Amino acid sequence: MQLAEKLVARHDLHHKTILEIGCGKGEFLSLLCELGSNRGIGFDPAWIPGRVPSSPDITFVPDFYTSQSGSFDADFVCCKMTLEHVAHVSDFVRMVAANFSSRPDTVVFFQVPDVDRILAEGAFWDIYYEHCSYFGQDSLRYLFESCGFSVIDIRRDYQDQYLMIEARPAPSTATSTAVPAFDAVAGVRKIRAFALKVGESMRESAERVRRSIERGQRMVLWGAGSKAVAWLTTLGVERGVECVVDVNPHKHGSYLAGTGQLVVGPEYLAKYQPDLVLVMNPAYRDEVRLELRRLGLTPEVVCA
Repeated sequence: MQLAEKLVARHDLHHKTILEIGCGKGEFLSLLCELGSNRGIGFDPAWIPGRVPSSPDITFVPDFYTSQSGSFDADFVCCKMTLEHVAHVSDFVRMVAANFSSRPDTVVFFQVPDVDRILAEGAFWDIYYEHCSYFGQDSLRYLFESCGFSVIDIRRDYQDQYLMIEARPAPSTATSTAVPAFDAVAGVRKIRAFALKVGESMRESAERVRRSIERGQRMVLWGAGSKAVAWLTTLGVERGVECVVDVNPHKHGSYLAGTGQLVVGPEYLAKYQPDLVLVMNPAYRDEVRLELRRLGLTPEVVCA
């Protein structure tokens, strides 16, 4: 909600046309349209009808966004947590720029994980085989500037977990961008430090689970997304976790990929009475504590 409100205010998205690449089930696009009385176009091959209320102002295209999609004009283009899944990333960004080359005032907004945060924290749970690329600020800026965009802003958000870039199609007369300076020695140090940090983090997490099992504690993970899958499959501690909590009702009753934990809603915990709750994303720690308090529960809450 906060991101949508910021974008609507920052770019005066009122009575405009918004196009989202990789819109998922359409929740974020619907929110942008609702907040600013906008029209929406969403592209995603995994889109499922009925997840959001139908609206005559929003068109969903259950397909990939390609060069053939250039007939769809927009005042604002957004793409959240999708670019890192694109194999030929420069070709893709160049294609988006070409599709809007005749609309120099169109603003594009992309959000990706920040690799510098991943390396610094040893966040092995944020490394997935589905990710084709990881970006820092310099590499993300260079990607867009070298592929036909003029960068407006690039910044971190969401407790510095994500990079967000805003840009416009560059004039055809714009000169090519020089490769940003890169300190190879510093880069190697970051990667080596990441390897050490990962080992330390994995040992600490596995030890926490081992102690919990020895004490006979009931332990649950909060957040049935890719972080939980990566955390469990990497550590191999699935027998210590019986279920995973998620606020998304569409996930309830399903099972976690790879390790098979039942996904439940927060209300389930009132019966389950967990002793330890591992929050997969620290951004939600306070929110989780409030929800547990609402349920009359006082388990130990830690970030995985």
